[in-house]
Amino acid sequence: MKKIIILLFTLFFSYNSFSQSDVFYSIEDSTGNLVYINTLGSVTIVGPTVSPGGIWGGLVFKDGSLYLSNKDSLYIVDIVTGHATNLFPIIDTVNNQLKSGDMAVDQNGQLYLFAEQISMSQGRLYKIDISTGIATRLSNSTSGNPSIIGIEFDKTNNILYGASEHSDNLLTFDLNTGLISSSFPVNSLGMNYTTAMTFIGNDLWGVDYHSFSVNKTTFCKINTSTGIADTMFILQDKYFSLAYSEGLCLYYDTLTTTVYDTLTTMVYDTLSTMVYDTTFITVIDTNLISVTDTLFINVVLSSIPSPNNINTIRVFPNPANDHITIDNGNYNNMGGYSLEIKDVLGQNVFQSIINQQSFYINLNTNFTGIGIYFISIIDPNNNVVDTKKIILQ
Repeated sequence: MKKIIILLFTLFFSYNSFSQSDVFYSIEDSTGNLVYINTLGSVTIVGPTVSPGGIWGGLVFKDGSLYLSNKDSLYIVDIVTGHATNLFPIIDTVNNQLKSGDMAVDQNGQLYLFAEQISMSQGRLYKIDISTGIATRLSNSTSGNPSIIGIEFDKTNNILYGASEHSDNLLTFDLNTGLISSSFPVNSLGMNYTTAMTFIGNDLWGVDYHSFSVNKTTFCKINTSTGIADTMFILQDKYFSLAYSEGLCLYYDTLTTTVYDTLTTMVYDTLSTMVYDTTFITVIDTNLISVTDTLFINVVLSSIPSPNNINTIRVFPNPANDHITIDNGNYNNMGGYSLEIKDVLGQNVFQSIINQQSFYINLNTNFTGIGIYFISIIDPNNNVVDTKKIILQ
């Protein structure tokens, strides 16, 4: 439950109401757009994520955020705009090679990735550190791992499924060795190139893009007892990735309310869902106060002439539970600038020069517990140019 307390004598506010819906997130190959697709095959465009024809990796939700593996890097994707922020490269700790592939999250929140290699006829399963991009092999051997494009966890039973591109089989993994533990055929008539899979409840869904020369994708339900795939609908484009988040909020209308002569107003979000990385709730009074789950810091750069001298830094989510991402905007214009985060006692819990696109900060490290923290932007002369509040709950 989310509570907003507003101390105003007269308050006018409006907010979007939401409905829960079973939808997949995917990326449309021909446009590079992030889209969401309901279980009847209706497609809604969100916005550009990658270059057209440029996706060959995986999408997965973890802790309410959408992550993308593409072109050997891990990205976090804004599900309202489609914008993908590059977090860091995905690096094999043994040979320092870069990796991409489909991803899945187990019942404990651990992120896994399967990367094709050896002329796409073999592959290897990795555990991914979400805070660094480090890829740890479950096994040094690729023996028994045919070319697998799509993977997905049954979180109830903690079973990792894979779909083999060449052998046309549904597979399961031994999570101790990273190797294949069982195999049974998928419907050979409909699932030749299963590029991604995701569970909705007890139903395992998969996408089959058929071939590079055929501009269509078949969405199927896969029976995990038999491996048989049943076609549900076909879309006339290629969709290589697939992700589903339980309890996803989709807004569909706007409710406007006026409250008069009230000192304290309580606004409750009664949906047991998360609100992701955008302005879903807007509170407006005569001073245009905005309440969002993304913190915006507008930095005026004295070294650059107006009107191009403002750089916007975004911090999300806020409030946060176990991590925050800081998107530094056009960080190339912020030479000599730094940022720091302090607790209410004035102790530094994070500090860095602003020399990269974004920071992913694990709040379980150094942070002293739930409460209020302060993020400050510091100019090259060591002057604090702005300070904002971050809430850890």
